[in-house]
Amino acid sequence: MEKVAILGLGKTALSLVRHALDDDIYNIKVIEKKERDAFGEIENKIKFLSDEGIEFHFGTQDLSLLDDVSIVAISPGFKPDSEIIQYIIKQVEEDKLSYLTDLDLFLTKLHGLQETVNAVNYVAITGTNGKTTSSELCAHLLDTVAVGNNGKPMLDFWSYSRSNKAVLELSSFQLFYSKTNSIHKYPPQAAIYLNLTEDHLDWHRDMNEYKWSKKKLFTLSTFKENTLIFNFDDLYLRQLGLEFAGNAKAMNDVTENPKDQIKTKVKFFSVEHNLAELNTMVNFDCAFLDNNELKIRNKGEVQSVCSIDDIKLKGKHNYSNCLASILAANDFMDIFSEEFKERLSSFKAVPHRLEYIASVRGKDFYNDSKATNPESAIKSINAFETPICIVGGKNKNLNLDILIETLLSKAAYVYILGELKDEIASLLEQKEFTNYKKIQDLDEAVELSLAYEGNNTVLLTPASSSFDMFKSFEDRGEKFKEAVLKHSSSRL
Repeated sequence: MEKVAILGLGKTALSLVRHALDDDIYNIKVIEKKERDAFGEIENKIKFLSDEGIEFHFGTQDLSLLDDVSIVAISPGFKPDSEIIQYIIKQVEEDKLSYLTDLDLFLTKLHGLQETVNAVNYVAITGTNGKTTSSELCAHLLDTVAVGNNGKPMLDFWSYSRSNKAVLELSSFQLFYSKTNSIHKYPPQAAIYLNLTEDHLDWHRDMNEYKWSKKKLFTLSTFKENTLIFNFDDLYLRQLGLEFAGNAKAMNDVTENPKDQIKTKVKFFSVEHNLAELNTMVNFDCAFLDNNELKIRNKGEVQSVCSIDDIKLKGKHNYSNCLASILAANDFMDIFSEEFKERLSSFKAVPHRLEYIASVRGKDFYNDSKATNPESAIKSINAFETPICIVGGKNKNLNLDILIETLLSKAAYVYILGELKDEIASLLEQKEFTNYKKIQDLDEAVELSLAYEGNNTVLLTPASSSFDMFKSFEDRGEKFKEAVLKHSSSRL
């Protein structure tokens, strides 16, 4: 029996172990660089799996542990330049080892169910920002669940839902390690590319690798009618969408056999261009924002889906997420039905993503802890008039110039914390902006915001990741909510 190694012991790895046991594969070892005491919360699971025969190796990445292994399951937590990944790549090139990911296994399972009553079709969503909001919204519209990068392992989909539709949120990390032919064999019914901005350059080698990783999700199909959905307002994605459409047309122009015809459709969404402007640039089905209404053009017919007043999400970036989700949902259901409109209007912001917390002493507090890069923070800041902004986090070597310009033009006051506080403060000073203060923690940010005279909106939008001070962006967001609600409970 082949021996399987699973790298890491996060949620993805645990789901891989469960999947292997369900398939009667017990010859498994788990290699985790952290010590065992870091996993106290799941100690009972570790003991149970150990009793089942699973090997655990904690506090090590000893390459000799792979000597008796034929298959490695790679988790997205391992950087491509790490020693163990480089070793695995070399072994794969020499045909001494093979590898897979949970995405590969998920798609293999879907492919196996393709002709059965349990067949599942899926929507896949990627992009730098807005993935979770769009994935959760799309799942809400389709009455199913979103899995993947949102913290729900893909292989656990069937434990969450019995739906014949799935929604996958896919990060560049997950796509980087996935096998391209897995996606080609079973492409998504709808694939959404929300946006692309500089991010994760502490993980990826450069922007070209980051782009390549996400592009793997998009594939032309000759055997199913699938849809590729691109953000028209992002110039790179506009060109990418036109490239896919052009390739499909070129292939169909030279193909005589109907079975070899490309069945893929390309669609665009936009919040910056109305239909008249879109018509001058592309002649595709699209969804767009026009006079505060979300509209869709489908097969030449234009219809209004709803007004922005009918939905609870705030900001143009969220209207963009809505338009993308509407286009994807249109492949599965009647988007003009009362049921669809009710689902769209009932969807609330996902926690830590421009999430309204409370009003305290006349100030509205919003938690946007998931704004882990400058572009995401900028979109949130622009959703308000002149917010008090709380920014700063781990230094990811990202360009902060546009963030600084946005703070200069929009922020009433800026509180700065984390590894980036000195750099952000210096950049603001260079622009002669004095309405800022470096702070130690979120409690101080909330107290100072409440003491600030004027302005009714306080926005946590860090523009970077959380690992300098917190366990995760969720932990950061929860700490912020606790700090706000502490004052909310005593506001009278």
